[in-house]
Amino acid sequence: MKDLKKEYEQVSLEIEDIRVQTEHLKESEIIKKYFNLLSQSEELSTKKEKLYEQIKKEEYSSCNHIWIPTYINNFAATGITYHTCVKCGLDENVSREPIVGLEKKIMWNYIFLNPYRTGIYIQEVCDINLARDIYMKIIMEYPDLDDKNIADYLDIAIRDIQNHQSEFTKELEDRFLKNIGPKLIKKKDKS
Repeated sequence: MKDLKKEYEQVSLEIEDIRVQTEHLKESEIIKKYFNLLSQSEELSTKKEKLYEQIKKEEYSSCNHIWIPTYINNFAATGITYHTCVKCGLDENVSREPIVGLEKKIMWNYIFLNPYRTGIYIQEVCDINLARDIYMKIIMEYPDLDDKNIADYLDIAIRDIQNHQSEFTKELEDRFLKNIGPKLIKKKDKS
């Protein structure tokens, strides 16, 4: 017990020594300048966040949204869809996820505090990254196209891709059944 008390007193003395040294350092002009700059940096960072939030809110509210339905986490087995705007990135799914980061916090606040369900809705369910890529190609190819026509082109492109994927999947299934199916049937017959 005496050893513990002795060690406790020693640690207390060290803490007091550090406190005294820290007090002396606070009087240094360099240290004062450092803390002043640190405070200014924190204030500017806060101001920058608030400005960014205002910019995003303005972007969301001024956007003539083109909504793409997509599966939650792009996992079709759930069957649950939500909508994301391919133009500004406003994403309904943010309400179903933990809020991590400034971007999602701003989006969450905007969705729950503002009427946002305006604009054009695409009917075909699509991966949002694919939809954004198609959207970017359309606006690069046709920069003067209005949102309604962009949405029509986007809908057609998504439908064409899905039809092509269905044909490709069917072709793979046919190939599988043609090449491997008979072997599986023979093995089953031998059993």
